[in-house]
Amino acid sequence: MMQVVIYTASGLQEETNQMEALLASLAQKYPHKLAIVDLSNNAFLAEAFAGKLPNLEVGQFNFSCQVGPDALEQALEQTQYFLETEKNTKINQPLRIASEPAKLNAWNRLSLWFSKHYLQVVMGFLILVVGLAFLAPLLMEWGLPDAAQSLYGFYHPFCHQLAFRSLFLFGQQPFYPRKLAGVHGLMTFEKATGLPEDDFVAASAFLGSPEMGYKVALCQRDIAIQSALLIFVMIFALSRQKIKSIPIFIWFIFGLLPIALDGGTQLLSQLDWQGLAWLTPRESVPWQRLITGALFGLLSAWFILPILRESLLETRFSLEKKAILALQSKETERLA
Repeated sequence: MMQVVIYTASGLQEETNQMEALLASLAQKYPHKLAIVDLSNNAFLAEAFAGKLPNLEVGQFNFSCQVGPDALEQALEQTQYFLETEKNTKINQPLRIASEPAKLNAWNRLSLWFSKHYLQVVMGFLILVVGLAFLAPLLMEWGLPDAAQSLYGFYHPFCHQLAFRSLFLFGQQPFYPRKLAGVHGLMTFEKATGLPEDDFVAASAFLGSPEMGYKVALCQRDIAIQSALLIFVMIFALSRQKIKSIPIFIWFIFGLLPIALDGGTQLLSQLDWQGLAWLTPRESVPWQRLITGALFGLLSAWFILPILRESLLETRFSLEKKAILALQSKETERLA
């Protein structure tokens, strides 16, 4: 049977009764099951429907505040036609809602929960990523190398962990760049460790020493990206998610391009390819990695997070309606 829903709230009894009466006058010609849902106790849906209550939904048709008899009859007729002609085929979600009692499965419940708490999930994940990366050198300093090795090993598939491109804690310097970087006033990685600057395997495996300190489990650029992501998520949360997405060209010019140029030219200049012999070998200095990483992380979050929020609001709107209908249907069955 066709499902019709009227969403209403306190103080709208008269308008709701008018919609209900109009539906009743068409019930014999277009049999349907009517659900009247009071949104007074659902703040999210009440806000989403603000200025649009009472709201009548039938199939793919939606009427706010009021509906004429001709328009309603046309909606009922078309919905009934689709249900009759497509009942033996795969029908789309709006028609399925129009013909079946609302049921909330496990995936629906998980999706609804995530749509409500996605910001906490993202923030918690980033805190974990950044926090554990800094925990590794702490564990080394505290004399727990086995636990630290586990963290370094966990991050290794996601980051090269080259010591001369990493931050160091508890040592003489916050970083030990390669001689090729040309950073004055800092001891180079080669001088501090005695390792050759072109031995990338050794540089990746090197964790530090009591004199040099111990490296963070993510490289300078990666830690800047993840930290900037986390900072923007916190700002976004404090703004009550009101920040709008930046244009994609802003993200490309100031977020993607600097990190691509810095990392790309460094990589290409150090490849032993005959066609690239004209490129002068270069090594990014630490502040270049930190700034380009931070810009990429910050602007990526600024571009993506507001878009993600809009998408999840639509998901939550749909699932909140389904949840409240399922709850009302279950309560009606219990009382029957």
